[in-house]
Amino acid sequence: MRLALAGSLVLLGTIAASAADLAPTYTKAPLVAPVSSWTGFYVGGNLGGDWGRSDQSSDITSAGAFFGPGCFAPSNICQVNVVDVQNAGTQRLNTSGFTGGGQIGYNWQAGAAVFGIEADFDFFRSQGSGSRTVSPVSGVAGTVTVTDTMSTDWLVTLRPRIGWAVNNWLFYGTGGLAVSNLKSDWTFAETRFGNAAAGSVSGTKAGWTVGAGVETKLAGGWSLGLEYLFVHFDNVSATVPVVLPAGGGPAPQNFFHSADLETNIVRAKLNYQFGGPVVAKF
Repeated sequence: MRLALAGSLVLLGTIAASAADLAPTYTKAPLVAPVSSWTGFYVGGNLGGDWGRSDQSSDITSAGAFFGPGCFAPSNICQVNVVDVQNAGTQRLNTSGFTGGGQIGYNWQAGAAVFGIEADFDFFRSQGSGSRTVSPVSGVAGTVTVTDTMSTDWLVTLRPRIGWAVNNWLFYGTGGLAVSNLKSDWTFAETRFGNAAAGSVSGTKAGWTVGAGVETKLAGGWSLGLEYLFVHFDNVSATVPVVLPAGGGPAPQNFFHSADLETNIVRAKLNYQFGGPVVAKF
């Protein structure tokens, strides 16, 4: 009996000593994958193309001495003005070109929502031309031809952005101010009596733009994106006199010419973000 009790005590002591020698066991926390926030300033460049249309209108604005308002001679009565079914003065031009430049902006992220503002300045080539010829309504030989062109050289936009971040992707909508210089040239030629006119109008116009885009983060603070913008500008306009042949035709009259521009832009964008904070993603 005494031997059994002594053996039990020795066994318990050995187990206790072994347990005391064991090192404590810890469970490691799962790895944390850092995800960059969209918050911060950024700067970058863009490159893309554009396509759109320009509505052009040429009207005779003053009354002729012999043939009534908007009329030069019996051979071309009211062939230019938009009130006549044969008018040559109304045209819709297709425009196209390319664009490229730089942008700067700031984003602020709250949860998955991203709010920001962006300004860009781009070389913006959007060009188009067209010509329309009609025959005299009076049956007298001759034609009336009006030729129009539209061109631009630069574009500036200032746009708020509202987006939603999903992992390293940002989906956003945008819209705001657009500014550009529109230039339209036109000519008028009447072959029966030699009436002619030519003019050019150029003006800086403030318009509006709306669009959407997507960006994805790359390594080292870089991001790559694709953006679509629709841009609208109202008319630029001017009035020029008609050149009459010596000793012929009614009293001098004027041309009123106007042209607008609507265009679509698709462009790729590369941005670099400065010092964006890091958010841990478990």
